[in-house]
Amino acid sequence: MSLQYGIKEVLNVVMEDLATGKPIIDVDYAETTTIETTAERIDVRGGHGYYKLLTFDHSKEAQLQMTLPLVDLKLLALLGGTELAEKQKDVFSKERLTVKEGEGDDDNYVELSYEPVEESLFVAELEGNRDFGDEIDEEGYNLDGKKITLPDKEPGDRVVVFYKYSVNDDVKEIKLSAERFPRAVKIYGNGLWTDEKDKSLKKVKVTVHEAIPQSEFTVTMSGDEATELELTFDLFAVEDDDGDLTYVTYDVLDETATI
Repeated sequence: MSLQYGIKEVLNVVMEDLATGKPIIDVDYAETTTIETTAERIDVRGGHGYYKLLTFDHSKEAQLQMTLPLVDLKLLALLGGTELAEKQKDVFSKERLTVKEGEGDDDNYVELSYEPVEESLFVAELEGNRDFGDEIDEEGYNLDGKKITLPDKEPGDRVVVFYKYSVNDDVKEIKLSAERFPRAVKIYGNGLWTDEKDKSLKKVKVTVHEAIPQSEFTVTMSGDEATELELTFDLFAVEDDDGDLTYVTYDVLDETATI
């Protein structure tokens, strides 16, 4: 086991709630994981030529930056300062439908995909491919479950329908709160470093002792690009077992690993 390593593979990380000590998020699909430290330096100068006499370093900071090609719902909730909730909810739907001919003396009709919530239905004539024209009020249709009869419409006519329906299965709800902010986490990372001497992969355990994700993030829904979630965690120094104030600990194991 040498002291020189090549580093390429990203960290697989588990985030733990700092307050409870319970793991909350498992990320084994990161594109990049970067730990960066910065500090400021003051130079003391004097003499003829105003040359450098002393240097003082101060204000060291550390950050963990991650690029994720997948979006974890629990992670979004963490960034929003809330918890991922599971609820039964009324959700919105829009359908463009073609009027069908009723059987026998029955009125012509359209069939919805879901049963609308009471007083949530809006029916209008469809103009063009997607525009809605004149509203068809309650006197112009009759709702029975998912079936809407339209006595004044001919087969082949097009209508657009807006409504809400109840989802009885659990809906995963994420809120971006205006008054809540991300909570602190502890992060454990599993990495792979290549030993320069024998070219073997070694296990590396990385511990970020205390971190708070920054609130800024962007989720883009695009037709030609997949979303990549860019995250930045501000790190805080914690007194370790040796009495040192430490941001991050790297433990390189003399264990051969495989990808």
